[in-house]
Amino acid sequence: MECRSSVRKALLGLFCAILLIGANVTGCISLRLEKGAEGRPLPETALSLAPGKATLIEVLQVYGAPDHVGEISEGFVLAYERNAYRGLSLSVGLPLSDTVRTSADMTAHGSLIRYDTLMFFFTKEGVLNHSLLERGSRSPLWKTYWHDP
Repeated sequence: MECRSSVRKALLGLFCAILLIGANVTGCISLRLEKGAEGRPLPETALSLAPGKATLIEVLQVYGAPDHVGEISEGFVLAYERNAYRGLSLSVGLPLSDTVRTSADMTAHGSLIRYDTLMFFFTKEGVLNHSLLERGSRSPLWKTYWHDP
């Protein structure tokens, strides 16, 4: 009979421990996804803007005011930018304050900003030398998170 009594006590203790753990693990889980963009969309370089022929006035008529203007030794540069933002946040909270007077909170978050850049390089006289378009937003999202570009 003593053997059955100790087994019952052990099972009762295990049952109480499972109930206690189960009551405390029913915490809060939240997931937040963010997505945004800043700047105007950048169109492909216009065919009418031929290097060596197009002027500063023609570029400004097609694309408007630039985001950045820079000076280089051969002339100057107009730069147009658009950035795309994506973010992820995961939070898990375990309310243990009923039993141990403390609570646990675990949070993980990350973000990724990709840039589209369009640049026009001009001579000192204001004639288009060449242009450059780089679309960072076309790279796959998950590959960009886990691998170096």
